[in-house]
Amino acid sequence: MYRNILKLIAVLVALLFAMTSCKPPAKKPEPIKKPRMELPKIPAKINAGEKKEPILKVYVVQTGKIEKMPLEKYVEGTVAGEIKNDWPIEALKAQAILARTYVLNFVSTKKSKYPGADISTDFEEAQAWNPSNINSKIKEAVKDTRGVVAVYDGKFINAWFHSHAAGQTALAKEGLNYKKAEPPYIVSVKSNDSPDAPANVKHWTATFTKSEVINALKKMGLGINDFKTV
Repeated sequence: MYRNILKLIAVLVALLFAMTSCKPPAKKPEPIKKPRMELPKIPAKINAGEKKEPILKVYVVQTGKIEKMPLEKYVEGTVAGEIKNDWPIEALKAQAILARTYVLNFVSTKKSKYPGADISTDFEEAQAWNPSNINSKIKEAVKDTRGVVAVYDGKFINAWFHSHAAGQTALAKEGLNYKKAEPPYIVSVKSNDSPDAPANVKHWTATFTKSEVINALKKMGLGINDFKTV
């Protein structure tokens, strides 16, 4: 009886060994794709040559003319148009990097609606531009970040920015009605806009008519013809 039990145990052990030894090798996890660590090239149409500042053909809405403009001069005007010139220097630097990245990405991937121009000062097409607001702080911010851009996977990022996030930043699909796949570098995070905002801009109101709201919703592709409450 005891011998039979030993035989049974031996058979079970042999069977277990055979089963485990016949298992296919464990599948190795697929390596995580890492973004390419390289800088994109300056678009050929604005490239002025090796180690030379790119030159933009900017349609200036204020004059109705196309002006050849060094990249950093354009960046100064956009920083002055998009942010207050007395804000902290680090905020101005961040805006300068975004402005520079924005225009390079625009020129690389889009075409201005103004014939013959690389980009314009039309804020509906690109960025606000107000050279009259350029001061020493803005010049310092642009100079200190000269040539610095934001890049992901070897490409200029979509350098979106906002003035107020209401405590939580939005994804591109939420805040911009972005139709393409959400860029991996866009992440919703908490943002202390209100507590840290200057007192003179901490609280504000805006009023819109019903027709303005409906028209805005229609532009976003929402077929809403009427509403009673918001």
